[in-house]
Amino acid sequence: MNFIDRREDEEQATRWINLSHGEARQSWAELATYAVFGIDTCPDHCDSRDRLGEESCFCIRARFASSEHYFLYLELRKIAKELTAFALLSEFIKLGDKNV
Repeated sequence: MNFIDRREDEEQATRWINLSHGEARQSWAELATYAVFGIDTCPDHCDSRDRLGEESCFCIRARFASSEHYFLYLELRKIAKELTAFALLSEFIKLGDKNV
């Protein structure tokens, strides 16, 4: 995690959370890529995550233009996982019982 002042981290999170839809822009391609492949947050201890929660920690704010974009990502990620599972099941059905 990048080390930033606790108060500055909290102020940045508040501004990020309060951004309106029209104030922040993020490309659909970037959101789609995140949705398909997922994102990694700090693998170790993260003060920002402990203090602010994963939904507004520094790692998340660094990737998403606003909290609305992050929550859209979460919905897209669910869909991507469901589609992946559906495609896998479809392949199993095509193979039939011969490889079970």
